Amino acid sequence: MVDVTLVGSIGEAAGTRRTQVKAGNIKELLEILNSRYGAAFARRAKASRIVVNGSPIQFGEGVKTPLKEGDEVALLVPTGGG
Repeated sequence: MVDVTLVGSIGEAAGTRRTQVKAGNIKELLEILNSRYGAAFARRAKASRIVVNGSPIQFGEGVKTPLKEGDEVALLVPTGGG
């Protein structure tokens, strides 16, 4: 299982801040989470930054980033303010 932390409004959309998912890569993880938590979650997931074990996926393999047992994934929705 992969430990998933949902930060900010994406956690609100899911109704939880933490969950676990069995997924082989980020694309599969997002498909599972979108199915589990619905359209409002999926909209936020599209805009979220995804970090695996402390490293943003855009600096690696993107949604093809492989996942293994015990990995920690965080989905963070950018916020604005002033």
